[in-house]
Amino acid sequence: MRVYLVFVFFMLLPLVAFSQAKSYKIYIKEKVPLYYNPSRKAKVILYLESGVELKAQFSKAKYFLKVEQEDDSTIKGYVYAKDLKKSTIRKHPSHKFSESYISNSSTRYSQKTGVGLRYNYVTMIQQGYQTVVNEVDHDYSEFKSANGDFELQVSLKSNSVWQWRFSLLSRQTLFESTANAASINKKNIPVERQQKLIGLAIHANYYFGETSNYYSLLGIEVDKGTDLILKFDNQEVVGSESDLPFFAIAKLGLGADWRLVSSLYLNPELRLGVDLNSDPLTFVYSFSLGLNWQL
Repeated sequence: MRVYLVFVFFMLLPLVAFSQAKSYKIYIKEKVPLYYNPSRKAKVILYLESGVELKAQFSKAKYFLKVEQEDDSTIKGYVYAKDLKKSTIRKHPSHKFSESYISNSSTRYSQKTGVGLRYNYVTMIQQGYQTVVNEVDHDYSEFKSANGDFELQVSLKSNSVWQWRFSLLSRQTLFESTANAASINKKNIPVERQQKLIGLAIHANYYFGETSNYYSLLGIEVDKGTDLILKFDNQEVVGSESDLPFFAIAKLGLGADWRLVSSLYLNPELRLGVDLNSDPLTFVYSFSLGLNWQL
């Protein structure tokens, strides 16, 4: 529970998103609309004329610049960078505001390719079931595992609101349960199922608008077991290759990415999932905290 409270705390902490955006001076060399909001559908405050100098920063909205007139700070708003066909950056007088330049200057992690490392705290719960051990019927209570694991990821921009993520995971579990055997009058027999797995995952992240740092995700993860230790009544049970687990986890979740410094982003997520290859189904709850580097 404390892990999920930490996630909520981070989600409500807007100061984490604070970053120092680069500032530029622009020479306006054409008639350009100044918008009240970073949208081409927003109200036009006025039209800037050739000869005006602006202080500008890249906004989180794609292709929009937040500007303020040099000699009149009351005149401020947003300009659409693609309207700046002749205007130049004072720092680089010959550099026009081309589409590729604006795109490469985005402050949003979703707008570019990135790599990252994540720590996942994962709780897995499987409903109890009945099985036969040594020719005796046993009733198992709920199986539960809570472990941490790591994930390497690569993120690829799809468009202004979609992002693809591919991950390599090292996962481990330690399921614990108890068993009752009524026919031989044995109760609360300790049961352990320890597993190590290697996995691949793909996520599709959908951002809630072009200016949003928050997104929902859908994903699928497959994990192949590399090691398995079974214990029944504190005695290790010898398993076979066929006993190694295989997870197929469908998941959804919510996340955010906040710029810390330069190209480094903090990326918390809360995920819910279900292992479709288990019977009964295993439900997966995870808090994930990533550090991503925008390339």
